[in-house]
Amino acid sequence: MKTIKITILSILALSILICTSCKRKGCTNELATNYESKAKKDDGTCEYSDAGVIVTLDHKVGADDLVFTNKFYYSAAGHEYSIETIKYVLSRVTVNSSVGDVEVFRNIYVDAEDENTLTQTSTVEVPAGDYTGITFTFGLNESDNIASVFTSSPETNMVWPDAMGGGYHFMKLEGFYDSLNTNSTLQAYNTHIGSIDGMGMAQENSWEITLNESFTVAGAHHVEFHIEMDIQEWFETPNTYDFSSWNNGTMMEMVAQTQLKENGQAGVFILEEVAMRQD
Repeated sequence: MKTIKITILSILALSILICTSCKRKGCTNELATNYESKAKKDDGTCEYSDAGVIVTLDHKVGADDLVFTNKFYYSAAGHEYSIETIKYVLSRVTVNSSVGDVEVFRNIYVDAEDENTLTQTSTVEVPAGDYTGITFTFGLNESDNIASVFTSSPETNMVWPDAMGGGYHFMKLEGFYDSLNTNSTLQAYNTHIGSIDGMGMAQENSWEITLNESFTVAGAHHVEFHIEMDIQEWFETPNTYDFSSWNNGTMMEMVAQTQLKENGQAGVFILEEVAMRQD
């Protein structure tokens, strides 16, 4: 009889222990700094060390990595060309949701040769929820493209001449090309994009880009977007861009600006990855 009583008590104690474990509450989000691996039910106490958005810009030329100066690529028009400079401005960077968008950057200046500009961090928190992608403006829209947007170098070096409408260059893409696709003397190209409003011409050359990818934010931590620019696409889709057609410059060439804009809208930027990152 005594053995039976001990067995029953043991079973009762084990049951209480199991039930207590089943009801254990705590932070169940692994991204939180106070995550409890043994907690079975989240009690709303999760804490996070940081929050915001990170945008990382990568640059390719077709299937090749971007190499400055010493590497030549082939354009759809048949030219060999090098890349000496690529600087540009993105603005109104917004994370998209069906229940409300979140603007995380007003302006981003990128110099593909300056690693300090390739990763940008915002402290604007993206609330927990489901999201559909990211939208940004290439350049500055008409209301933003004013002289006071940038107040220090190097951004101020992107200024667009007042006689042509003022504001800023949206992109400076420069280098050299072989005008005959032979070993003849290399020619300079200056592929500059910006809105024109002067000298009898007017053309809005900023545009909005939306990159779609569904993702879920489960807590207050960094959301990181890896965005890639394919420089080759500026010159080939849907317009075959020919360096030799524009007298080495594009600033007041409305046809050239239109070709570049249409190519930029068609797929210059792609969203490589959306990742959650806890710092």
